[in-house]
Amino acid sequence: MAGCVAGIKDSFIMTSQLHIKYPVLNRLKDKVVQEKINNIIHSAVFKLRDENASALKKHQKDYSYYVKSDVSFDRKDILSIKFEECLSIPFYAHPFNAVYTVTVNANDGSLYKLKDLFVPGVSWEAALNGILKKDIDALAKKTGIPLLEVFKSIDKEQGFYLSKGGIVVYWQEARYFPRYLGPLEITVKYSGIRDVLKKELKL
Repeated sequence: MAGCVAGIKDSFIMTSQLHIKYPVLNRLKDKVVQEKINNIIHSAVFKLRDENASALKKHQKDYSYYVKSDVSFDRKDILSIKFEECLSIPFYAHPFNAVYTVTVNANDGSLYKLKDLFVPGVSWEAALNGILKKDIDALAKKTGIPLLEVFKSIDKEQGFYLSKGGIVVYWQEARYFPRYLGPLEITVKYSGIRDVLKKELKL
């Protein structure tokens, strides 16, 4: 993608317990912003582990933590990163799995929420809900797998990230479909919601 964020490189943490790959910015002109963004990324990398700190109290030396990252949208003013994280703890029936994402303004280091992508005052939630319900119901019909919960609306703090073709809205595993299917991701094409997107973002 033309005009990408300057100086993104892969960084690795590899030990007997940690198997982590994540991006680091190292050539932004504004070093304060660069540090701010790198701190946000580092926090996201360890989010699943930190959220399950209580479960790790007796397993500090024998858990395993895996993180895979993907820069899904890379433009000089916007960076969107997806993290797939897995925490394995002995004697637990199954590992903890989660998707976390970061979408950040590369000019000032501010984080985007989903609402920040849309024109204030327009009914963007209704536009998204209509598309998402149609796609989720179609997926249930195609697979023959009943929904665990009927989709009604996006969450207040809805998980999302940007891709080249659209906004990817996601939910953690076992929200709408059984756990074995993993997280649910639905791509809402930019072309289908052009009227409610902020034009200045040029998505």
